[in-house]
Formats: sequence, C-alpha cells, structure tokens
Amino acid sequence: MYFEISFKDIVNAIKKVIEDHPGATIATIASIVAGYLVYRALQPEPIPITGGKPKHQAHDFKQDGPLEGIEKSNEFSNNESEDEYREAVTDRADVIPQSDKETLYNCWSWAINPISHMIAECNPPGIPDNHSYTIEQMKTATCKYLNAMKECKKINNYSETSKEEDIINFIERTDIVTDKKLILGLRVIGGVSNIIPDGYDYHYIRWYLGQWTAKCGVSGIVVKNVGPYTSKIEPETMWAATLINEDPGRVRLLRVGDKNAVLKDPIYKDPTVYYLIDLP
Repeated sequence: MYFEISFKDIVNAIKKVIEDHPGATIATIASIVAGYLVYRALQPEPIPITGGKPKHQAHDFKQDGPLEGIEKSNEFSNNESEDEYREAVTDRADVIPQSDKETLYNCWSWAINPISHMIAECNPPGIPDNHSYTIEQMKTATCKYLNAMKECKKINNYSETSKEEDIINFIERTDIVTDKKLILGLRVIGGVSNIIPDGYDYHYIRWYLGQWTAKCGVSGIVVKNVGPYTSKIEPETMWAATLINEDPGRVRLLRVGDKNAVLKDPIYKDPTVYYLIDLP
C-alpha cells in the first residue's frame, strides 16, 4: 500500500480544496486536506500492466499474427537432445525480440503480452524472487493481475479451470474471434529438485492466435509447439526445460546430473491451472 505522500501532493490538495471551497477557513482546509491525504495513503497499490515492477526497462511488443518457427539445421536432426515437438521462434529472428542484456523477459511477461503489449523481466503481483512458490500463491497472484486488468478494461472477462474440456470448448467457441482469445497455463515445480537446486519455480505458457508458445527462462528463447494437440491441449513437452539457444532454430532439452542424460520429461509436473481470457 502507498503511504508516501510528496510535498507536491500536499500543495495540489490544498489548491484543490481552495478552488472547491473558496470561503473555507484555514482549519477547514487543513481538515479536508488531511482527510484526503489519509484516503490517498490507504488506497491499494495499483498493479502495473506488466504485473510486477520490471527489473529492467520494459519494451513494447505486439504480436500481429502466428509466429513462424526457425528451421533447424540438419546437423541437429539426429541429436537426442533436440526437441522434435517444439520450434524456436527467436534467436536471430526479426519478428520478435531476443533476450539480451537490454531486453530481458520471462515466461510470465510473455504469457500476458497479448494483454500488456510489453515484455519485461518481472513476476506476477506480490510474488518475490527466490520464493517457495505454491500453486495457491501463484493462482492468487494471477487472479489479482487479471482482476486489475479487467477493472481497467484491458480484458473483458476471464475464468479459471483445470478441466481439459473447458480448454477445448473455449478454443472452439465461435462467439469470440480467435485473436480475442488468450489462454494462460500455469504450473509450479514438481519433483525434480536436481534441475532447480533451490526447489522453487513457476512456469506460464499461453495459447494465442492458434499457437501454444512459451518463453523458456529469462535469457532463453521463445518456443512454439509443433507436436500433437497443437490447437487443443498443450503436450507435456511445453513444460520441459530448454537450454539457451546457441544456434538459430535449435531447441535443446536440458541435461541432468553428469550432463550426459537428456531430460525428456517435463520439470513442471503438477496439474495445470488454466485461465481463459476474453480480450477486448
């Protein structure tokens, strides 16, 4: 909550009271101004359009159509670490920003980009870094953001579900055009503490313009699903860990332990919570 009132706030409040009550005494003016400032201080902290406060500068980005994948080199085709069910859509591609020292963004920022039209490195509202995330905490933070965006007319409506049939019905609805439909998928870390040593992490993916896509980490890449259920329920590969892309089009699965074993199972194993969003 905001409890910081600037000198400018006080001056503006006094001017406003004098304009509205030209015959008021000094005591009356002071009383009205004090009441106004207390009211201001007790107002809930507004939620940024990015959800949380960006750690670095936020950048504008608006997706105008489905994302094209970057063709893999043939030299990767028989490599067991390559993910055949996903394609990179960043890394030396002009259509979408890459993550670099000046343009960092994460899975949350990517997932809500059709709402915010911005990319940044930030968390959902009220979620700190290095936190032991639970699904209930992440659900609360997600709904807090979506409620704020509904209040400021950035979305029309949304619903929360864990049922796959709800996802399919939403995708197939004809009363909302495709580019006005957004689905967020949320999971928290589940049972693979050797991948993320501290044992905490969350991940968001999204369905937008007929595609399941996800941002893999802060310094990683955006990938799109090309496997089964492309326009329906996302496959488990969307919840796998991807190494940072080092070559155009390459999508490598994370290795574990001695770096010789390829992690082909998802690291986010908990049930998915979906948010079905109607965009204005």
